[in-house]
Amino acid sequence: IRQENNTRYTITLQSSLTDKYLYEEQEFEYIITVTNTSLSRTGTVTITDDLPEGIYLKKVTYTINGQEQEMDSTNIIIVEELGPGETMTIRLLVESNLLADNVQELEIKNKAMLYNGETGEIESNELTNIIRREGNSEEPGGEPGDNPGENPGDNPGQSAGNYSISGTAWID
Repeated sequence: IRQENNTRYTITLQSSLTDKYLYEEQEFEYIITVTNTSLSRTGTVTITDDLPEGIYLKKVTYTINGQEQEMDSTNIIIVEELGPGETMTIRLLVESNLLADNVQELEIKNKAMLYNGETGEIESNELTNIIRREGNSEEPGGEPGDNPGENPGDNPGQSAGNYSISGTAWID
């Protein structure tokens, strides 16, 4: 958590994933938690989260004092006030995109921002995840050949990442 001196807020970013890896078209949640750590009410608080390339937003909900609301906007949530010690939880339901044909995995990074006129901008922690193709279970830094069919010689007529069919065609 990065905070400025005399700040009145904390902002944290978490994910519903159990580790940093996910697969194409997998749903998960980013969870943003904002707390007023001061002894007084706050002014307007604006939370932004510009989602990384590789995922798209499906739904946004936020909860203050046990009241959950769904947002129509995509990435910006504005709250008039947070009372002393009050916490707001924002849930962003997202889904990973399909990877381009020539990409086996894609690293994505996400960070949320809080803005208040009194304290300025405060950044949350940064989360890093890796989107993988289904069946790509090789850990980063693994050796070639760890995955069956990875080496061109493993299967006749196959080259790494490309497939070919050998045969005879008759044209009349």
